Amino acid sequence: MSQDQNAILQLRLDQNYQDYLAQLREKPFEEIIRLAPEITAAQQLCDELAAVCDDDEVEYLLGLDNPLEVVRGYWEQEISGYDHGEEMGHMLWHLRGCGRESPAAGLASKAKQKGKNTAHER
Repeated sequence: MSQDQNAILQLRLDQNYQDYLAQLREKPFEEIIRLAPEITAAQQLCDELAAVCDDDEVEYLLGLDNPLEVVRGYWEQEISGYDHGEEMGHMLWHLRGCGRESPAAGLASKAKQKGKNTAHER
């Protein structure tokens, strides 16, 4: 049952997502930009939700007319509704620890190197 029901859920999510995209096509560009977090949530759920559901969750979701819409609002809050400062700090720590330079530092280093080359050429 599980494999077949998950496949049915995935088909339902795919159809819900296509319907959602059709609604977005009717909106002005500025509104679509404002809806970016919602769009990201819908896309991620369409791609991943059916694969992580157990039998009871699949049964519950298949009982809904539009499972993507029902879950989307909650998931959007999960991915965008809290402070990401810690994750950003970790990202910056990782970037700096891997020896990656900031764009400004890279340009300064290149300018300094160019100055040394010019001095040696004289």
